[in-house]
Amino acid sequence: MENQFNLFAPRKPRPKLDRGVWEVCERALQDGDDDHKKVLQALLDDATTEHNTRTTQAQLAQRVPTLGAHRREHEADPKTKGNRDTTLRKVRQVIRDLRVVYGVPVLSSPKGYWLPSTVDEVDEYVERAERQARATAAAWFETYRAVRPFASRGGKTLDLFAGTVDD
Repeated sequence: MENQFNLFAPRKPRPKLDRGVWEVCERALQDGDDDHKKVLQALLDDATTEHNTRTTQAQLAQRVPTLGAHRREHEADPKTKGNRDTTLRKVRQVIRDLRVVYGVPVLSSPKGYWLPSTVDEVDEYVERAERQARATAAAWFETYRAVRPFASRGGKTLDLFAGTVDD
């Protein structure tokens, strides 16, 4: 069987990506397992389009059928819980691996995933991610400060209404 990830095989036009991004993608296509290669190839195929389209989790699941079922109700099915990753969860894990393990700068928004075509696009994404991380951290810390006074203290409970501690 012919290797479908042969770097020298004819393929669609090269995506309009930054040279560094392209080189990282090439290495990931060489080193990744089949799921990583197929998801990355789908993102590369979309990067060859004129507008570098965003690809949703559901679209990736449909285009890479080896990831499993891609219906939302599959995630709620108790028969599949614990037996194997659900498809959308698997897509998120593969995207995370592409980013963290292989260093591929896969960008995302509520509209889907894509590969950046310019450094400015990466800069905008990083700024947005930093703002979101700061806002999320602030919200969690605010909740922590509000709830912390009611935490258990050495096996004792706090009576909220009387303001006393019971053994």
